[in-house]
Amino acid sequence: MSDDVPPESRKQPQIIVYCTPWCPDCRTCKRYLDERRLLYTEIDITKDKTAERRARELAGGKLVTPTIDIDGAIVLDFDRKRLDQVLRGCT
Repeated sequence: MSDDVPPESRKQPQIIVYCTPWCPDCRTCKRYLDERRLLYTEIDITKDKTAERRARELAGGKLVTPTIDIDGAIVLDFDRKRLDQVLRGCT
């Protein structure tokens, strides 16, 4: 995202974070999104088997946490470079 655009005027992408409570990368990802004041839906896949299946589908059959869906662009694991790239394309 461009630093010269005020956060309140940026387009808010739809973000879904498939995660588990014990995953350190999930916590890092949520902190990253919080620091950027981005809204997201957090889904705990240990409590929602449908969401777990969806996360596996998005990750090509593997269970990877976090799995992040940003307006249909999928980011697996906490990949800061890829997250920055996808989020830049959303503004």
